[in-house]
Amino acid sequence: MELYKLILKTALIMGLLNLFGCDKKEGLDKVYPYIITKDYLIEGAISETIIVDTLIDNELYLTLVKDLNGLVENVKLSDLKSYKVSKQQVIDSSKSNLNKMFVENKIKATLFDGPNNIPFILFSDHWLSAASLYWTNLYSFARKNLKTDTCYISIPQRDAMIVFPKCSEKEIYDFKAMIREKESGARKPLTWEIFQLDESGIKRIE
Repeated sequence: MELYKLILKTALIMGLLNLFGCDKKEGLDKVYPYIITKDYLIEGAISETIIVDTLIDNELYLTLVKDLNGLVENVKLSDLKSYKVSKQQVIDSSKSNLNKMFVENKIKATLFDGPNNIPFILFSDHWLSAASLYWTNLYSFARKNLKTDTCYISIPQRDAMIVFPKCSEKEIYDFKAMIREKESGARKPLTWEIFQLDESGIKRIE
């Protein structure tokens, strides 16, 4: 009888864990790339944070988060054991999940005319908008719609990313002014720096 109770209790606990999303391996479909500032690297937990990429030294990083139905939580190195996957596997899963966001049209990408009638694409209306910097199809999408082999990118805040074609220093200045005017005061600011995207990848414009 006691054994039966123990089995029943264990089954009930396991059921509750699955109900609340504690089956971590199964939860890989809720892992996404996420850009953070150094302020989110909590002292004492830095060694546990998975840094996928450094966008700006000591300023801006790409990490991984779990979507908890509206809230996000960092994916830590210690989580990998629970997921039963390697670091690279969870990174690949996060990018695949980001790709699905575009397939499902959850992140909006809209073409506008910017300063001097130069076109730009605004990625918006989602907390993963800035993380679209790591969308697998970003380069081909921007190249097709902006008719250029080299793009400039701004991620002023978490919910917005602006992509525009390579242009002169004066035109970059005009874009920066427009972006500051539109995006200042955002809840989750990131950076005013501009990045370059071409077939070789992403790099910061010094």
